[in-house]
Amino acid sequence: MSKKELLFKKELHGYKKSEVEERIERYERRIEVLEAQIALVDGLKEENARLAKETETLRSKEEEVKNVLAAATKKAFDIKTDMKLQYAMETERLKLFKTKWTGAYDDLKKKYGFDKDALLVESTVTDVSLKIENLLNKDFGIRTDNDGRGRQTVDKSGRNKQARRKTERRT
Repeated sequence: MSKKELLFKKELHGYKKSEVEERIERYERRIEVLEAQIALVDGLKEENARLAKETETLRSKEEEVKNVLAAATKKAFDIKTDMKLQYAMETERLKLFKTKWTGAYDDLKKKYGFDKDALLVESTVTDVSLKIENLLNKDFGIRTDNDGRGRQTVDKSGRNKQARRKTERRT
């Protein structure tokens, strides 16, 4: 604002009223803009202070977070190492188990000579299994699925479904 801007033309009773009002309106608008900018700056200062405080809080926790991550990483490594060791021990135990029982099987095979009759034994087992399945199906209404395991379907009352269907057909 210069000194020249504050000079007004003189009239009969003082300064020209329209020029004064126009100048006042312009300054009021400028003051409003400046006040808005001041409010914005104040808001930004408050947000900056809040963010600085939050940053300081996070920085104070940074060392703790690093320590926790280091501990977690070490624990994960220890667990992984332990699992590898357990896996190796279990693998060795299974190898010994296999060796022991393979040797026992070989001894029995030599002693009783059943290696020659393996097909006969398998055939007999299959035949007996089929006979048992037929008996179960005939006497108890148990049906077997494709892999030979017995299955009996039972409704909520505890009766098997086949028996319930027979009863329903009679009525």
